[in-house]
Amino acid sequence: MSTVAFRYFIAVADELNMTKAAAKLFISQQSLSAYIQRMEKQYGVTLFERKPSLQLTEAGRAMYFYAKEIVLSEDKLTSLFADITKNCRAHLTIGMSRQRSQIFFKNIWEKYHDQNPNISVTIVERNTDQLLSLLRSNKIDLCMGIDVAPSKDFEVISLFTERLCCSLSTDLLKRYHPATWYNDLAKFKKRGLYLTDICDLPFLLVPTHNKIRNSIDRFFSSHRIYPEIILETNNQELILSLADNGVGIISPMYLYELWQARPISLSFPNIFPIQTDTFSNTVNIVIRKGEHLPSYGMNMIISIQKELGHYKNVINKMNSFHLVE
Repeated sequence: MSTVAFRYFIAVADELNMTKAAAKLFISQQSLSAYIQRMEKQYGVTLFERKPSLQLTEAGRAMYFYAKEIVLSEDKLTSLFADITKNCRAHLTIGMSRQRSQIFFKNIWEKYHDQNPNISVTIVERNTDQLLSLLRSNKIDLCMGIDVAPSKDFEVISLFTERLCCSLSTDLLKRYHPATWYNDLAKFKKRGLYLTDICDLPFLLVPTHNKIRNSIDRFFSSHRIYPEIILETNNQELILSLADNGVGIISPMYLYELWQARPISLSFPNIFPIQTDTFSNTVNIVIRKGEHLPSYGMNMIISIQKELGHYKNVINKMNSFHLVE
């Protein structure tokens, strides 16, 4: 029985839905059903109860355990051969958030693919908790996460601490603080700002149920502040572009994206780090502890480190403060 059949069986067992599994595998439902039927015929067992809904039988649960072992062994063997010969093709699955993938991966890929032309890559875009779950179950090879602590399961490579920043135009500050705006601006440029400095200004924020927004809401609540929120959007580039209308709380990633897209104009808003530990994230690369990562996997880690090192330097040169430490 080929490892393809085992991979197909695992997909059906994970989804417990033939239609969804077929779509995930990019094959027809009829072809997938035929693979499962051939496996049942070869081993003389029933792997799934079909009614009232698709469920693994006892034989199916045993098959699931051994199929995963077979597929994992095949992947490790492929990795070993890829280390032995440059002509061997292999596959790497990495995880990162959609935002970081969108902003960083183009440059990571250019660095990586030139040196590893025979390696194909799949990006899985999830939040950190979901990526750690996938890493623990061997469904991805490594991931980029936020605030991951070392554990018995994971080896964590810390890249830097990233501080949230605030976009604030001079004209906005003049309108709301006409008597003190000049001194305020000088103070912010010298030491960054606290949200309590500007809590009377209108805010442009990401919507609720977002990690950034949750931190901001907890801060305001702890200080008994009820801010004026004039816009909520997940588009942080839009928040940055509307700095003349309100205070935008953004990740410095979007400054980097803007820097890559076009030169910074003279009308670019003032950017200040928010001086509260609540508004900072430690960015990590995470791999499974004790597992040999093939050379092409280590090369991906090096490519990520190079790109994010460049990001750190660019962001800090754009400001007198270190938004990334």
